[in-house]
Amino acid sequence: MKSAKLILFAFLFLALGTIPLVAQQSVEVRIDKIRLSAEKTPTYGSASHPSQGYWLAIEVDFTTKGSNEWINDLDVHFLALMELENGRYAYMDKTISYVDVQNGRQHHVVAYVKPAFFERYVKGARPDSGKISVHVEIGAAGRRLAADDKLANNKIPRKWYENLKNLRDMSGELRAKSKTPFAYIDYDYYEEEKPDTK
Repeated sequence: MKSAKLILFAFLFLALGTIPLVAQQSVEVRIDKIRLSAEKTPTYGSASHPSQGYWLAIEVDFTTKGSNEWINDLDVHFLALMELENGRYAYMDKTISYVDVQNGRQHHVVAYVKPAFFERYVKGARPDSGKISVHVEIGAAGRRLAADDKLANNKIPRKWYENLKNLRDMSGELRAKSKTPFAYIDYDYYEEEKPDTK
């Protein structure tokens, strides 16, 4: 009987040990601000040609608070709605994972859309924030912890992201910072992407 209790105790201990870190602690996330900006392609010292294009930067500032000092993994889900030249709309959908997120302070993450997208589909040399809406969700271990929106104008439905079936999917145009020329700029300012982020 005693050995059976020991076996049961060991089983429960191992099972509890597999629960994700975020489930063992109370984690709160507040999205402070969503910013859209046009950023010129950075020029490095050895470059022989000046930068020409403007990227769309979607920056998110958020604050975390929790019982543990660190969060192992945090997912930021970016959804962007773009008005194209023909008056139709396309959307972009990307989740980027971040590691070693320290609780109790403000954090910064960013995703980009390349210049060629605007030159080809919008016919503009620079991104126009008046034609771009963004929805951001932050979560961990399958739980949504915070969400916020930035709408281009009052013609855009507040929950546009819930009905995407008639919109063109151009998710491949939205990129993690590490997949752009901005990868090593302000490296310590932004949260570290999970190594396998595509």
